[in-house]
Amino acid sequence: MQAKKKPVDVGEVRVRKEVHTENQTIEVPVEREEVVIERTPVRGRAASKGISGDAIREGEEIRVPVREEQVNVNKEAVVTEEVRSASESFRRPRRFPEASARRRCTSTKKGM
Repeated sequence: MQAKKKPVDVGEVRVRKEVHTENQTIEVPVEREEVVIERTPVRGRAASKGISGDAIREGEEIRVPVREEQVNVNKEAVVTEEVRSASESFRRPRRFPEASARRRCTSTKKGM
């Protein structure tokens, strides 16, 4: 008997990535400015500090910039695990029983 071998597909292994999302909150102290305007009567004396009457004329305006901090939240991917895949071949003997027939030629003499 002779045996011939050939590779055949017998299955597969699937590997896939699943993404699990969770909401997280980060608290950041943010600073902002507010403008306070006070009006106080001066009763005929010159202003001691602040904006004097000569600093602004009729129809003009003074602009006071107001600022606040803006927060940008950034995310960075972090590797938490690695996945490796490999296939290994194993060789082991397997038995395949098969009936084997031998053929022989026989001859008989008749009348000689």
